[in-house]
Amino acid sequence: MPKLAVINELPTAEAMAGFLKCNGSSQWAEEMTEARPFSNTDDLFEAAKEIWADLPKGDWMEAFEAHPRIGDKNAKGAGKDEQKGIEKASPAVLAELEKLNKEYEEKFGFVFLIFATGKTADQMLEALKKRINNDQPEEMRLASEEQAKITENRLEKWLKE
Repeated sequence: MPKLAVINELPTAEAMAGFLKCNGSSQWAEEMTEARPFSNTDDLFEAAKEIWADLPKGDWMEAFEAHPRIGDKNAKGAGKDEQKGIEKASPAVLAELEKLNKEYEEKFGFVFLIFATGKTADQMLEALKKRINNDQPEEMRLASEEQAKITENRLEKWLKE
């Protein structure tokens, strides 16, 4: 059960692998591994946020690339679990998500990132429709914020395993 004490004591390679499941940036996972031991979960979450915020954009892009597209019925792992709201989506919503995802990726150079846990397909589609009109700096900022939420959620799940 990877409670905090267990995470603190994991061998380096295992800790790195665990942190990479929470955030696809290898630099973030490395810095989180090096930041151990954490005295409590608040310290863990604070380190996660601070390390993420201080990374260069290239590391953010690496993390973004680890995500499946919203609406991808073939998504695996955490991405599939987090997108449960897609399961009941109509074919029309799925088709529109697919079309707008491609447009978004062409415009911004990365997948549309949203904290999908608890959201319906329609809610994700509405967010995508709104955010596709952003400029590059604003969308990079929003995607980074969404990644931080996803990371925290995955850390919480890891602590409960």
